[in-house]
Amino acid sequence: MKKIFLLIFALVQISIYLHAQKLKGNFTYPVRTEKGDLNSDGLTDKIIVTMDTINKTQPLRLQIFF
Repeated sequence: MKKIFLLIFALVQISIYLHAQKLKGNFTYPVRTEKGDLNSDGLTDKIIVTMDTINKTQPLRLQIFF
């Protein structure tokens, strides 16, 4: 019973790892990059919008760096 549980656990972990690796590099086209003070703290913040050229359902990713 323990061996079956460990085997299922290992297969799930491998599946999750491979799924995360596949989605990592699809956002390759930079749409827009802006810099400015968004939260009024006196420090420069950065916004990056990138486009996924493969996926049709979620084509844009917004990254905000405070």
